[in-house]
Amino acid sequence: MLSPIDLKTVAFLVGAYPREPVFFSIVESIYVRRKTTGELVRLVNDPSRDQDNTCLELIGHGEGKLLSEAKRCSFSLFVNLMGRLTNVGLTAELQKSTSADKPAAAKGAKGAATSSDGASAGFHGRFCFDPTRSLGVAFRPLCGDQSKTVQLTYRFADVGEVELLLSLRSPIGVFNYFGRLLNNQPLSWRNFYFTNQARDLIQDEPFLNIVRGHGLGCFASIPYAGESFCVPESSKHTALLLTLLLHLRNLNIQPSDLNSAFTVRLSNS
Repeated sequence: MLSPIDLKTVAFLVGAYPREPVFFSIVESIYVRRKTTGELVRLVNDPSRDQDNTCLELIGHGEGKLLSEAKRCSFSLFVNLMGRLTNVGLTAELQKSTSADKPAAAKGAKGAATSSDGASAGFHGRFCFDPTRSLGVAFRPLCGDQSKTVQLTYRFADVGEVELLLSLRSPIGVFNYFGRLLNNQPLSWRNFYFTNQARDLIQDEPFLNIVRGHGLGCFASIPYAGESFCVPESSKHTALLLTLLLHLRNLNIQPSDLNSAFTVRLSNS
């Protein structure tokens, strides 16, 4: 639960849920390195990292600003980049492992920990681009190409070819992120999603739609510190996120984490 989410788990999650809610939940930041100059920036998935409200304009108009405005508008440019990547088919897949494959923890730029490849049970995971969504775009690796390439590369019209490194949260980190976001999130998240599937799911709600009070029609409710909190049953996006948390926890519980079974002896006396 404390280790970064592995790519095998990511492949399971994007196979079961819409990609954008999954990526916004589990991706902590994206490192972008321009191949021609080596210039490196880090875009952080945290609304508090934008220094002023004018940054929100870059979500839909970030061309040419991806590197130059990264420090001032880190979150808005993260949203812009994630939207561009999902629109051209960024996803994750399982690949069959060979005897030569060894699980290795990947280290992000400047020592930032990212996920391992999650190799186990004959399969490992990796990020890739769905070729049915990415026609005519220079990117690597393509899903299903059977290569061992794990480095994401993408060619933007405004900054040229870049290498991308997605730094992933731990399962506990996802829980903590949701808690922080609840107190510092935009009232509507719709414009932060670029795919119709995610926009239709969230409608005009915030990322997490949890309201005070306990009324009829709650998907989930809980009393806390003398107050009641409710997820309205109409909030399909928040219901999905709570289910994702449950599955994320279950996928990261190992047999060694559980209590040993008691040995019981029965006798017929």
